[in-house]
Amino acid sequence: MPGVPFASLDGHADPGLEDPRGIEQARRVAARFAGEDVAALFTTGLARTVQTAAPIAELTGLQADAINELREVYLGEWEGGEFRIRMQTGDPTALRVLTEQRWDVIPGAESSESFGGRVKTGFERVVAATGPGKRCVAVLHGGVIAELCRESDRQPAAGVRARRELLDLTAGGLSAPVTGCCAASTTRRT
Repeated sequence: MPGVPFASLDGHADPGLEDPRGIEQARRVAARFAGEDVAALFTTGLARTVQTAAPIAELTGLQADAINELREVYLGEWEGGEFRIRMQTGDPTALRVLTEQRWDVIPGAESSESFGGRVKTGFERVVAATGPGKRCVAVLHGGVIAELCRESDRQPAAGVRARRELLDLTAGGLSAPVTGCCAASTTRRT
């Protein structure tokens, strides 16, 4: 709901998957994995990724592991929905985030370098926990998926290469495989 702040978890905005469309999209993503050989399931520990992963866990019998490093970018003083509100009103600082392509123009927000390092660490944890030659599902946030693609384009690490198709991922959609992983983005509608 516009103007209503989100709950938070460890300082990160933590809205749930509330809209029936988002819940249906989570079911559709889960159906994609029915009968697939998936070795591991990962979330960010935030409610919307946990709720999106729940139908996947139910169909695959996997228990989701939380990788906190893969949480969405930390928006400092604008966590809890403030960024969304400021974008809707055309706040000049919010627009600077887009033009300068930097999060840290927001007071207290995570720098792009810090965010990139955190995401890289989290993705390396996913790859290590999954094991060679096995498939996994990681339910992530759009900014994290974009960061993985950006880093892959800049400096692909051996065996850890995100594919550009992830950039075309729509909320609730399914990505192309990423080193045997698939990433599902969460949808939250309020």
